[in-house]
Amino acid sequence: EDEKEVLTELKGIARDMGIHDNVLFTGYLPDDIVPAYYSAAEMFIVPSRYEPFGLTILESMSVGTPVIATKFGGPSHIITHGKDGFLVDPVDEKEFARLILLLLNNGSVHEKISAQGIKTIMKKYSWDTVADTYILSMMRS
Repeated sequence: EDEKEVLTELKGIARDMGIHDNVLFTGYLPDDIVPAYYSAAEMFIVPSRYEPFGLTILESMSVGTPVIATKFGGPSHIITHGKDGFLVDPVDEKEFARLILLLLNNGSVHEKISAQGIKTIMKKYSWDTVADTYILSMMRS
């Protein structure tokens, strides 16, 4: 019920702002098509006040979609600000807007963040890297 209430509120906000025709509320998506949605996006924005880890951030970066995320919590352990994504205080609307416009209007910045995001994911979060890290931590304990 809470989720339905939030969805109704979000649709109302989109209508009030006159952007309802530009916002797609997909509902549940099967796992096998989610990467296509991330790939189709110009960017992925996580304005949460706090984000525990950020699996969606990893998923977005893995397909080359630049991320602008809250600087609080998990994203700060994943993203290096200005290198492979952007970290912002979630109450700083002007900074969010500035970075959104930067990614939309500057193709070289968009391309750099996209490419570096993929490299970060492959280096730090590939299955091989995760498995190696786990094995090393087990050997140390």
